[in-house]
Amino acid sequence: MRFAFVEEHRTEIPVNRLCEIMDVSPRGNRAWRSRPLSDS
Repeated sequence: MRFAFVEEHRTEIPVNRLCEIMDVSPRGNRAWRSRPLSDS
């Protein structure tokens, strides 16, 4: 859910700042974005 929030707001706020606010790593965010969507 945190990464989805970052993705949703990435055009308004820099990703590094969003990751800091949401307490996630930018590397984790990139990994999340590269994964295929789940069927469930």
